[in-house]
Amino acid sequence: MRARVGAAWALLALGALLCWYRNPENGIHHLSKYYHANDFVLVTVEEPLSEKEKSFKAIASVEQVGDGDSAFAVTGTIVLYFQKDIPAALLGYGNRLLFRKPSRIHKSYFRF
Repeated sequence: MRARVGAAWALLALGALLCWYRNPENGIHHLSKYYHANDFVLVTVEEPLSEKEKSFKAIASVEQVGDGDSAFAVTGTIVLYFQKDIPAALLGYGNRLLFRKPSRIHKSYFRF
């Protein structure tokens, strides 16, 4: 009986370790470890824009994050929202965008 309980705990611990290891947020190059307010961000739009009531929404993969002195290659995905006054035809799948904006990014957005 004790051997079965010990084996069950060992499998549980192994499963938890594998889940932590496979979570992209725990990777050493994840953007959440490099992004700070006012850094520039280079992204690639990964899907066509979807229209919302007052904005357009897009999923983008982050390629680089940096400040004025250095840039770091990173991994991660973020959600971008664009105001409707921007023509949707200007933005689309595969476009690369570089922006620098004060941080309004919540950590939960990095969880893709």
